[in-house]
Amino acid sequence: MPYQQGIISQLRHDAPFAWFLRDAAEYNPNFRKRELDELEERMQGYMRCLILTETQGETILSKIRPDDWGAVFTIAYAAISTSNEKAFLLAVDAVETEAQSRELCNALKRFPFKRVKSYILNIAHHNNPWVQAAVIRAVAHHFDKINPDWLLPHLKSEVPAVRVAALRVIGDEGLIAHKDQITAHLDHAEASIRFQAAFSGNLLGIDLAYKTLLTFCFTDNPYLRKALGLVHHLHDIPAIERAVPRIQNSELSTRIKAYNIAMAGLVDWMSVLLEWMKDSEYAPLAGEAFCFITGADLDADDLLLRNLEISVNQEIPLTQKRKQDHWAQAYENDLPWPDPDAVAAWWETNRQRFKQGTRYLAGRTLTEENLLQVKEEGTQPQRHQAELILRLLHINSKNPS
Repeated sequence: MPYQQGIISQLRHDAPFAWFLRDAAEYNPNFRKRELDELEERMQGYMRCLILTETQGETILSKIRPDDWGAVFTIAYAAISTSNEKAFLLAVDAVETEAQSRELCNALKRFPFKRVKSYILNIAHHNNPWVQAAVIRAVAHHFDKINPDWLLPHLKSEVPAVRVAALRVIGDEGLIAHKDQITAHLDHAEASIRFQAAFSGNLLGIDLAYKTLLTFCFTDNPYLRKALGLVHHLHDIPAIERAVPRIQNSELSTRIKAYNIAMAGLVDWMSVLLEWMKDSEYAPLAGEAFCFITGADLDADDLLLRNLEISVNQEIPLTQKRKQDHWAQAYENDLPWPDPDAVAAWWETNRQRFKQGTRYLAGRTLTEENLLQVKEEGTQPQRHQAELILRLLHINSKNPS
């Protein structure tokens, strides 16, 4: 037995949580590539310990609570690593939500196709749509090993989660040969399918997809935030200058309005963000949007509100926050608190570096060279946006019309 019993007992809790922390950091503005790599290495360390224990005859996988955060990933990953098909099916049977589907997919994607092929074939026709969705996205990671037409039957599924997964793969993998499949779903009655078709269609440069995407951009719907994260990159500056006020003057959540300003990338709205920094509920979000555009770092640039007494709002649990505003994000309570006066002074000093009517991400204009730098050095949301914009730039260069 490689570890004492107390350590083994703790490992079954800590290993799944290590994956959860790594996953939660993926879109968290408090993290950059270096910190993400550190969390990845920490998670891998826990997995190595878990796998070593399993190979030495101490069974932990069956003792992990399957509904814990990260449990599906942990069990599936360790099971594949140790060729434990029974434990792998435990992970599969635990999948009940989209988040758990993502965990299963992530585990399958971390191995060479030859290693996971038998596991994928075993669950390829599972009756759980979230398992099917995980398989579709995992197989897409290995498209160089299979025929992309494998997707076609899934595009006829009666289950929205399955069709959405297939449509997403077409966009993510740039499967131009399946453009007609995307177009055929742009007016689908099911909103989740219609939105994914619109999102993937824009990644493929399909003109009709833009019009469908717009239908998700100005009303409160489950896809609004993701739609705003894409649509401004498809607009020219005059269109952005028209779209931002439309959101600002609406009844939508202030959280959405701050996010919209960040995605638009125009400094024309800095005064609004500075004003929101005086509001105890929205100050951290306004600070996040300000930094997203300007590249300021509240901590490194000494822009934090010091000796802060945590506000009542900050102590509200996330579930309760979301009852008040369903756009509350899981990372909000971890955001730094900006000092409005210090940020205003920083902006006054640095504003000459920025031009109105020009888009910025992390303080840089949206050239390919700058975006590559943001992708390497920015916060996680900045890095993801840089990657998305780069992809769209390449589409536009191929289709200049």
